Amino acid sequence: MRMLRSIGIALLLVGFLFKVMHWPGASLALVLGCAVLAVRVAVVLSKGRLLSAGEMIRPIAGVLLLITALMHALQWPGGTLALYSMVVLVAVTLLSDRTRVDLPRLTDLHAPGLLAVGLVLVCTGFIFHLMHWPTAGIQLSLGLLCGVVWTLLPKRLAQRES
Repeated sequence: MRMLRSIGIALLLVGFLFKVMHWPGASLALVLGCAVLAVRVAVVLSKGRLLSAGEMIRPIAGVLLLITALMHALQWPGGTLALYSMVVLVAVTLLSDRTRVDLPRLTDLHAPGLLAVGLVLVCTGFIFHLMHWPTAGIQLSLGLLCGVVWTLLPKRLAQRES
């Protein structure tokens, strides 16, 4: 089940990379990533156990966020407004559901170095892309590919290497 989520996230990262770089196949990767994640949420929600309100709202808000991100990436009318609205809704949902931040869980990330390098490259790459400076594409590509590798890297393997 976790691998299905990882594959969906990896497809989304690849789709956004292709979209930013104006490469063909971006829309297909984005749609497939959203579809895989929607199937995963449907499987989780269809299990017979009783879920709390927070456990039901989070996956639904996540799917709606993915759909609006897809609408924005594909430049559908109203996509930007829908995306910003869903970002606010997801933030409110996460904040209202949590009474405190779980620091041990945040520090238990697998391969934190790979994740940090990827985040830095993506952030600087987007800044370079917005400013039309050289090397933006390289930074974005490497950063998003770090994200894909980090997402698909099994947690047990990552813990053995670190």
